[in-house]
Amino acid sequence: MFRAAIIDALAEDEAFRVMTPAGTFRMTKREFLREFASVAASRTYHHTGTYSYSRTLQKALAFRIHERPV
Repeated sequence: MFRAAIIDALAEDEAFRVMTPAGTFRMTKREFLREFASVAASRTYHHTGTYSYSRTLQKALAFRIHERPV
């Protein structure tokens, strides 16, 4: 789950992690804004402060650092 309070407070080159059932993902704020611009611009992200997907997107796999065991 992307959390606006954490991500928005970061400098462009600071990294954050997202832990999901599919694994742990690490990216910088700059990468997030580039790859997930639609999330950052979404009403949900700004209104609720969070955004999540029901499945792992293919483009997110480039940022996976650990797979969760099945």
